[in-house]
Amino acid sequence: MRTRHVLIVIIISLVSLPLTACSSSPKSAPIKPQSTKSNQHTKLPSTSTSQTNSTTRQTIQKYLIGKSFSIFPVKFDGEDVGQAMDAGRAPVNTVHDGGQYLYFKDASTIRETGSMATNQAWGTTYQITATHLIIANNHRRIPYTVTAGQVTFQDWTVTINGHTVTYHFNHDDRFQSLIESKTIQK
Repeated sequence: MRTRHVLIVIIISLVSLPLTACSSSPKSAPIKPQSTKSNQHTKLPSTSTSQTNSTTRQTIQKYLIGKSFSIFPVKFDGEDVGQAMDAGRAPVNTVHDGGQYLYFKDASTIRETGSMATNQAWGTTYQITATHLIIANNHRRIPYTVTAGQVTFQDWTVTINGHTVTYHFNHDDRFQSLIESKTIQK
Protein backbone atom coordinates (compact mmCIF):
# COMPACT_ATOMS: atom_id res chain seq x y z
CA MET A 1 0.00 0.00 0.00
CA ARG A 2 2.89 2.37 0.82
CA THR A 3 4.31 1.87 -2.70
CA ARG A 4 0.97 2.92 -4.18
CA HIS A 5 0.99 6.15 -2.11
CA VAL A 6 4.56 7.00 -3.17
CA LEU A 7 3.70 6.31 -6.80
CA ILE A 8 0.62 8.54 -6.59
CA VAL A 9 2.71 11.37 -5.09
CA ILE A 10 5.28 11.04 -7.88
CA ILE A 11 2.57 11.01 -10.54
CA ILE A 12 0.89 14.07 -9.05
CA SER A 13 4.26 15.85 -8.97
CA LEU A 14 4.91 15.05 -12.61
CA VAL A 15 1.40 15.98 -13.73
CA SER A 16 1.96 19.50 -12.41
CA LEU A 17 4.63 19.93 -15.10
CA PRO A 18 3.36 19.86 -18.69
CA LEU A 19 5.67 17.06 -19.83
CA THR A 20 5.07 14.20 -22.19
CA ALA A 21 6.16 10.61 -21.95
CA CYS A 22 8.65 9.59 -24.54
CA SER A 23 8.06 5.86 -24.14
CA SER A 24 4.81 3.97 -23.86
CA SER A 25 6.47 0.89 -22.45
CA PRO A 26 5.08 -0.22 -19.09
CA LYS A 27 8.68 -0.77 -17.95
CA SER A 28 9.49 2.93 -18.14
CA ALA A 29 7.80 6.28 -18.23
CA PRO A 30 10.67 8.66 -18.91
CA ILE A 31 9.96 12.31 -19.52
CA LYS A 32 11.42 14.72 -21.97
CA PRO A 33 10.62 18.25 -23.05
CA GLN A 34 7.68 18.82 -25.34
CA SER A 35 9.85 20.22 -28.10
CA THR A 36 12.65 18.21 -29.65
CA LYS A 37 13.42 20.43 -32.60
CA SER A 38 16.89 19.69 -33.90
CA ASN A 39 17.96 23.32 -33.58
CA GLN A 40 16.83 26.22 -31.47
CA HIS A 41 16.89 29.75 -32.88
CA THR A 42 16.71 32.75 -30.64
CA LYS A 43 16.91 36.32 -31.90
CA LEU A 44 19.77 38.19 -30.27
CA PRO A 45 20.90 41.77 -30.72
CA SER A 46 22.65 42.34 -34.05
CA THR A 47 26.32 41.45 -34.16
CA SER A 48 28.95 42.14 -36.74
CA THR A 49 31.60 39.71 -37.85
CA SER A 50 34.28 41.99 -36.41
CA GLN A 51 33.02 41.58 -32.84
CA THR A 52 35.31 39.74 -30.46
CA ASN A 53 34.69 36.37 -28.85
CA SER A 54 34.28 38.31 -25.59
CA THR A 55 31.34 40.22 -27.05
CA THR A 56 29.78 37.01 -28.36
CA ARG A 57 30.29 35.41 -24.95
CA GLN A 58 28.60 38.35 -23.22
CA THR A 59 25.70 38.26 -25.69
CA ILE A 60 25.13 34.56 -25.08
CA GLN A 61 25.41 35.00 -21.30
CA LYS A 62 22.83 37.77 -21.51
CA TYR A 63 20.54 35.35 -23.31
CA LEU A 64 21.10 32.50 -20.81
CA ILE A 65 20.98 34.32 -17.47
CA GLY A 66 17.66 34.08 -15.69
CA LYS A 67 16.31 31.33 -17.96
CA SER A 68 15.87 27.59 -17.64
CA PHE A 69 16.69 24.85 -20.11
CA SER A 70 16.50 21.10 -20.39
CA ILE A 71 18.99 18.59 -21.74
CA PHE A 72 17.63 15.23 -22.87
CA PRO A 73 18.73 12.39 -25.11
CA VAL A 74 16.74 12.40 -28.35
CA LYS A 75 18.46 9.59 -30.28
CA PHE A 76 20.14 6.32 -29.39
CA ASP A 77 22.39 4.89 -32.11
CA GLY A 78 20.64 7.20 -34.59
CA GLU A 79 17.11 6.03 -33.71
CA ASP A 80 14.47 8.01 -31.81
CA VAL A 81 15.29 7.30 -28.16
CA GLY A 82 11.69 6.47 -27.21
CA GLN A 83 11.37 3.94 -30.00
CA ALA A 84 14.76 2.43 -29.14
CA MET A 85 13.75 2.04 -25.47
CA ASP A 86 10.35 0.55 -26.38
CA ALA A 87 12.01 -1.98 -28.69
CA GLY A 88 14.66 -2.92 -26.12
CA ARG A 89 17.54 -1.52 -28.19
CA ALA A 90 18.29 1.16 -25.57
CA PRO A 91 18.23 0.88 -21.78
CA VAL A 92 14.77 1.79 -20.46
CA ASN A 93 16.35 4.47 -18.24
CA THR A 94 18.15 6.30 -21.06
CA VAL A 95 15.95 9.40 -20.96
CA HIS A 96 15.35 9.83 -17.25
CA ASP A 97 18.95 9.06 -16.27
CA GLY A 98 20.31 11.17 -19.15
CA GLY A 99 18.04 14.18 -18.69
CA GLN A 100 18.50 17.27 -16.59
CA TYR A 101 17.08 20.73 -16.04
CA LEU A 102 19.26 23.85 -15.78
CA TYR A 103 18.68 27.37 -14.52
CA PHE A 104 21.35 29.96 -15.36
CA LYS A 105 21.69 32.10 -12.20
CA ASP A 106 24.43 34.49 -13.32
CA ALA A 107 27.45 34.85 -15.60
CA SER A 108 29.11 31.68 -14.31
CA THR A 109 26.66 29.71 -12.12
CA ILE A 110 24.00 27.16 -12.97
CA ARG A 111 21.51 25.42 -10.74
CA GLU A 112 20.59 22.00 -12.04
CA THR A 113 18.60 18.95 -11.14
CA GLY A 114 18.00 15.55 -12.63
CA SER A 115 14.85 14.75 -14.54
CA MET A 116 13.63 12.28 -11.93
CA ALA A 117 11.36 13.42 -9.10
CA THR A 118 14.17 14.31 -6.71
CA ASN A 119 14.10 16.96 -4.02
CA GLN A 120 17.67 18.15 -4.54
CA ALA A 121 19.42 20.46 -6.96
CA TRP A 122 23.06 21.42 -7.11
CA GLY A 123 25.15 24.32 -8.26
CA THR A 124 27.85 24.16 -10.86
CA THR A 125 29.63 26.49 -13.22
CA TYR A 126 29.58 27.03 -16.94
CA GLN A 127 31.73 28.74 -19.48
CA ILE A 128 31.29 29.89 -23.05
CA THR A 129 33.96 29.31 -25.66
CA ALA A 130 33.94 30.52 -29.24
CA THR A 131 31.94 27.43 -30.29
CA HIS A 132 30.55 25.68 -27.18
CA LEU A 133 28.61 26.19 -23.98
CA ILE A 134 30.45 24.00 -21.47
CA ILE A 135 28.75 22.80 -18.31
CA ALA A 136 31.46 21.80 -15.86
CA ASN A 137 29.64 19.37 -13.60
CA ASN A 138 28.60 17.02 -16.38
CA HIS A 139 31.27 17.97 -18.86
CA ARG A 140 28.57 18.76 -21.41
CA ARG A 141 29.89 20.55 -24.49
CA ILE A 142 26.90 22.07 -26.25
CA PRO A 143 27.79 23.44 -29.68
CA TYR A 144 26.32 26.72 -30.84
CA THR A 145 26.68 29.25 -33.61
CA VAL A 146 25.79 32.91 -33.79
CA THR A 147 24.83 34.06 -37.27
CA ALA A 148 23.12 37.30 -38.25
CA GLY A 149 22.04 37.99 -34.69
CA GLN A 150 20.69 34.50 -33.96
CA VAL A 151 22.13 31.87 -31.69
CA THR A 152 21.55 28.24 -32.58
CA PHE A 153 22.18 25.51 -30.03
CA GLN A 154 22.90 22.33 -31.92
CA ASP A 155 22.29 18.74 -30.93
CA TRP A 156 25.46 16.83 -30.07
CA THR A 157 26.45 13.19 -29.89
CA VAL A 158 28.53 11.36 -27.32
CA THR A 159 29.62 7.73 -27.11
CA ILE A 160 28.47 5.86 -24.00
CA ASN A 161 29.37 2.19 -23.59
CA GLY A 162 29.87 1.83 -27.34
CA HIS A 163 26.55 3.50 -28.25
CA THR A 164 26.00 6.95 -29.70
CA VAL A 165 23.57 9.12 -27.76
CA THR A 166 22.38 12.42 -29.26
CA TYR A 167 21.35 15.17 -26.84
CA HIS A 168 19.19 18.26 -27.29
CA PHE A 169 19.43 21.57 -25.36
CA ASN A 170 16.06 23.29 -25.15
CA HIS A 171 14.99 26.63 -23.64
CA ASP A 172 11.98 26.04 -21.43
CA ASP A 173 11.03 28.44 -18.63
CA ARG A 174 8.76 25.85 -16.97
CA PHE A 175 11.73 24.47 -15.04
CA GLN A 176 13.03 27.56 -13.23
CA SER A 177 10.55 27.33 -10.33
CA LEU A 178 11.04 23.56 -10.11
CA ILE A 179 14.81 23.94 -9.77
CA GLU A 180 14.66 26.92 -7.42
CA SER A 181 12.20 25.12 -5.09
CA LYS A 182 14.66 22.30 -4.37
CA THR A 183 17.23 22.09 -1.61
CA ILE A 184 20.64 23.04 -2.99
CA GLN A 185 23.24 20.38 -2.38
CA LYS A 186 26.66 21.73 -1.35
